Amino acid sequence: MGGDGTVNEGISGLAKEKHRPHFGFFPLGTVNDLARALEIPLDPAQAIAQFDPNHRRPLDIGQVNDSYFMNVVAIGAIPQAINDVAPDEKTRYGKMAYFINGFKELMNNQKYHFQVQLDGEVKEITSTTILIGLTNSIGGFESLLPNAKVDDGLLHLMYLKDSHFLNTVSAIPQLVGGVTEESNSLGYETFKEGVIKLSKGDLQINVDGDEGDSLPIRLSVLPSHLSVYY
Repeated sequence: MGGDGTVNEGISGLAKEKHRPHFGFFPLGTVNDLARALEIPLDPAQAIAQFDPNHRRPLDIGQVNDSYFMNVVAIGAIPQAINDVAPDEKTRYGKMAYFINGFKELMNNQKYHFQVQLDGEVKEITSTTILIGLTNSIGGFESLLPNAKVDDGLLHLMYLKDSHFLNTVSAIPQLVGGVTEESNSLGYETFKEGVIKLSKGDLQINVDGDEGDSLPIRLSVLPSHLSVYY
């Protein structure tokens, strides 16, 4: 019982085992992205009432370096802001605490120069923020990556093409409407294995809402690696 960080701890304990039992959870967190993606009721009493041990589905798991994730790896301005959200802010404002801090950070327009290798193809990306998702729901926005399914065997990479703040502002309507393809404001690709490096400097990532490693990172998807009740 808990939020996405707690669920991450659970799947991280199971993902490395040869024998992996079915698992389930009841959402009690701030955002509950995996619950949203699986359409589990966000009200704990309702989620408990509808629990059925015969109702389960396969779940892809992502691996980032030696750790695991079930929802999102975030890199850049927004995750740095998320890392700075205090527990009392989460309690007071819920998921809006992430949005408020993230928007403030985007206004600074701190850009990073990344070298990204996706399934063997290398490209250079300049952006304030990169997101790598496994589900449609990120940060409580359930249509951010509408093509991402919990068992499609893919990692979905989205990044802002924001050379200046006006680019960031122009990307917001597309983010709200859902990212399904590359545009003038947003980049979008799917992949199975990748490496992300920073040209210079240090940058810490955010994994399922909690602080993670610093770049560089190696990513891969473990298709249908777990079985989850929903």
